[in-house]
Amino acid sequence: LCLFSAPLPALFLPVSFVGVFRCFLEPAPPTANMPTVEPPSSGGTIRERFEAQANLPYAAACHSVFDALVFDFENYGGIGEYRLQDNGIDVNATGSISLDSNMHTFDGALELSTVLSQSTEVRHCFAKHWLRYALDRNEFTTLDDPSIEKAQTDFINASGDIKALILSLVESRSFRYRVPAIG
Repeated sequence: LCLFSAPLPALFLPVSFVGVFRCFLEPAPPTANMPTVEPPSSGGTIRERFEAQANLPYAAACHSVFDALVFDFENYGGIGEYRLQDNGIDVNATGSISLDSNMHTFDGALELSTVLSQSTEVRHCFAKHWLRYALDRNEFTTLDDPSIEKAQTDFINASGDIKALILSLVESRSFRYRVPAIG
């Protein structure tokens, strides 16, 4: 949600990547009176503009979650070209993220992808999102817990093999049987 309030094409690149973090924290939706991000100026970078906005009370909940995951894509411009500078200033694509009870630092999207690929927490989240997609719904019931846990375990045991995850999902009770709707 927060990323779509910015009129900056470069920020759309990581939106699907950021989606996996929905498992960890769902910030409150932005208020209706959310001001727009300052337009580019001759003295600042995208990161500097968003870091300034992150300190504002109405933006803190969203930016505290997503900024580190967006800034690691700073080396990529609005059309995906690799760049070393933004508005004449060297790009800062560093960040940190807390996963599996550890703080991990990274410099750029490739380093972050390595951190994410080695995280049990992310694999659990990834499996849960695949089941959410397969069931075509956003929320789960307690009846889905065994299916979620089995998909997560199968995915971890298969060293992150997506084919094993998909097989586990289509074999799950939640996928094979639908609970009748009330009424």
